[in-house]
Amino acid sequence: MTPDAEKLLEKADHALRVVKELLAKDFYADAVSKAYYAMFYAAQAWLLDSGIKRVKHSAVISALGQYFAKTGKLEPKYHQMIIQAQQDREIAYYDIYKIITQKLAEKRQIEATEFVAEIKKHLWFNKDKSDLVDEAEENVVFFNNTKKQEREQLACKAFLRCLGENFSADELKLSEEEPPDVIFRSARFEVMEILDDNRKRHDEFKNKVAQYNQAKSIADVMESYHAPTSISYEDLVSLIIQELQKKVDKYRERKIDCAQLDALVYINLENKYLDINEQPPRLSNDLNKNLKSQAWRSVSMVMGVHSHVIYALESAPKFIYSSVGQIRSKCLIENIWKC
Repeated sequence: MTPDAEKLLEKADHALRVVKELLAKDFYADAVSKAYYAMFYAAQAWLLDSGIKRVKHSAVISALGQYFAKTGKLEPKYHQMIIQAQQDREIAYYDIYKIITQKLAEKRQIEATEFVAEIKKHLWFNKDKSDLVDEAEENVVFFNNTKKQEREQLACKAFLRCLGENFSADELKLSEEEPPDVIFRSARFEVMEILDDNRKRHDEFKNKVAQYNQAKSIADVMESYHAPTSISYEDLVSLIIQELQKKVDKYRERKIDCAQLDALVYINLENKYLDINEQPPRLSNDLNKNLKSQAWRSVSMVMGVHSHVIYALESAPKFIYSSVGQIRSKCLIENIWKC
């Protein structure tokens, strides 16, 4: 919202307070006039915030109808409210025969309050919409292929924070030659992200940018709510093993030894959560066998605000090996994904 639009809204709010005081003193004509001005300032604010500058009363009311009521952005009843309020204001100021009653003044107060609230809703929607577009555009850039290493480094930071490991940002170094992706002290992290089938986050945010830019109301930016469902520990580990196997097969073809790598899997499944009321159960023999056959030095995951080391050899870094089998969420900062 522009500073000038904010100042006009302040004038609209002040006018509404004056209306209340005038009604209390039985100054009904003055109250009707001030109620109109509350509407006028609010209408002017919305127009100005939209790049439409109008000064004359008739021009402001006409533009409100042309740009907002006729385009469906504003319910026509609000346009009619300000038209009627202007007519009553002229009667209150210039007509020496007609009397402004208490009932009419109170009606205009109610309408002016509703009118200003409605305009504010649209103005704040414009501000929120702009913020949503900016955030989505930033994510389009962040989830571009050129930012892959930054995302891998961010996943490592989140894992360490939840694990409760103290570190400085400069300790996480991007590897010049992959694998590994990220080097942290003696840890050599090979990072993988698990998403839902056919989900591409770069495309998701490109679609959101288009959606937000085209939005005309709050309803147009609302997301449908779907209650989250749990995923069992064994199912999650099974999925991790299945996805990691793809890397293992590729590295074996290149004769790369996974026994020198610490696999870190970032779980990003929509509307899924891991029930962590208890520490994870012992893995089945089959899962243990499949996990060990991949020959990683360690296998860990980060999901939401939780870090978990599923498996580690004694040769793994001490902070990883000492955390095997535990689900931890020891991060003390508000956003674990803070860069």
